[in-house]
Amino acid sequence: TGLRQLHDRGIIRAVKVQNPSHVYCADKAGVPFSLDLNMNILNSVSVTYWADRGMISAAIAEEPGARDRFRFDWAGVPCSVTVYGRIPMMYTEHCPTGSILYDPWRAAGSCGRCCSARHRYHYCREGAWALRDRTGAEFPVVSNDEFCSSVIYSPRPVDRISEAGSLAARGARVMRICVFDERTEDILRMIEQI
Repeated sequence: TGLRQLHDRGIIRAVKVQNPSHVYCADKAGVPFSLDLNMNILNSVSVTYWADRGMISAAIAEEPGARDRFRFDWAGVPCSVTVYGRIPMMYTEHCPTGSILYDPWRAAGSCGRCCSARHRYHYCREGAWALRDRTGAEFPVVSNDEFCSSVIYSPRPVDRISEAGSLAARGARVMRICVFDERTEDILRMIEQI
């Protein structure tokens, strides 16, 4: 397959997987894989399970309080922990922006689910969008107008930069910073603090 050829030519060393179907594709191609946050790695059992199937690293899931009791050196697999950033809360296979703003007069014949497929009018490009919950918290929505899909992010970034030392002492090998709309100088400051 294409993945195998890229691996054999030294273009890629591994692939990042976000769901079990990605694992299947990597396994079928015989290419090592790294688990992303979406795979919900929460304990040593899940790390061992995936390590036995070819996983080379894992991002620890963002469950409230879960990292507080973790050691991150299971089965010799490098684990990463998010120390700063907005966390993807939900992936959608439709565009909430287009669903709300869809105007049949503006895009006659559109399916109503998607604003870009045939008429190339991209509502999601008209500004920054967010969903607001009952408490007033705003969850940013980032749409992919090519596929009419979206990612809904946490209302506030997690901030564990001050815990980086203790996370490393418990075996975390990689500290992740998930950049959303932070300024360059703020990112550099965070890296220095870590």
